[in-house]
Amino acid sequence: MKADVHGSCVSFSILKKETEEGCQIKLECLDNHFFFSHINIAGSMGNRIDVEPTEEELSVFEEHLRRNLITDLNKTVVEELLLSDAEYLLVDFYDFARVQWAYRGGSFTHTVFLNEAKDYYQKVQDQMEGLFRWINLPTFLYYDKVDEYFRIMVEKYGKEHIILNRIYFNRYYIDENHTLKEIRKNIDWVGSYRDNDVIRRLEEHVIKKFGIKSIDVSKYFVADYNFGKDILAVHYEEEYYHLAGRIISKLILGEPVATDKLDLESFKAKLDRNQQILAGESKGYLSCTQSVFHLYEPLDMLLSVLENDEINSCKDVIIRLYEWVFEEPEYFYNHEIPVEVIQNRLLDKFDSWIAEKSKS
Repeated sequence: MKADVHGSCVSFSILKKETEEGCQIKLECLDNHFFFSHINIAGSMGNRIDVEPTEEELSVFEEHLRRNLITDLNKTVVEELLLSDAEYLLVDFYDFARVQWAYRGGSFTHTVFLNEAKDYYQKVQDQMEGLFRWINLPTFLYYDKVDEYFRIMVEKYGKEHIILNRIYFNRYYIDENHTLKEIRKNIDWVGSYRDNDVIRRLEEHVIKKFGIKSIDVSKYFVADYNFGKDILAVHYEEEYYHLAGRIISKLILGEPVATDKLDLESFKAKLDRNQQILAGESKGYLSCTQSVFHLYEPLDMLLSVLENDEINSCKDVIIRLYEWVFEEPEYFYNHEIPVEVIQNRLLDKFDSWIAEKSKS
């Protein structure tokens, strides 16, 4: 089966990414078809630019940017998606936090400086009206456009075949020396942690109104320079893409899956990294995102009080507890057993294994 992606590399990299450093991500059950990158969803419902660009006029830009810029300026993304034979559509709202260029009657995402294409820019420069961000506008100016887009897409793909990949803008990133640094304000034009609330409200609006599927695990991962060799608030650690891929695979195959929680594999990866990443300008690796204890609520509640040093010192016991939970679902997911009883049993086992560990 195939999926169209309308959003950013945050979503595309879940389906397919290969790097010289050895990162290989590819879903077996779902392959990428169209990838419309940095074409804002609200902007795609505006008017096309008066003078349509040609490939030759924009030849100064590399092929991927050129193709998407032409699609954005000509406003053909919806038309092309309607002609697609892909079964699924994967979307994200990253570009709502990116700066846009406004022109008379429309806009396009500011990923390149259009004036670098001098011959074409001379034809349209009198139409250019300046920079803006959708999320800085009153919601009535873009929610209706988003609603129009999703009404069309739900009719095309069906709500069960549209997956919204929810995003989280990080305040900190892991640098090339595995140290946490704060993302500088001078690149806020490509999205900032200050934008998280307004983006989340837009995501909630679309999920509630159209009943589409969503995955919500980016909030557990820090931005990582080593994944994309850049500093961007939504370029997450590699394990994020693997986890999101596992979730999407299960959604596609109709298997039960928690779409807003870590799984055991990603949880182990987070605890391992917690011992490898230096705090730098932050309070520490696990403090930069939502708590890692989002696997099994009764145990999550017990362990969420642990300080970072305590987590590191008993990491193996913590993992062992979660493994025990998942090995005996008939007990731990039995709703007839009071939560207090389950928690007391978990605490007894925790104390027992900690005692074993101290003796060894």
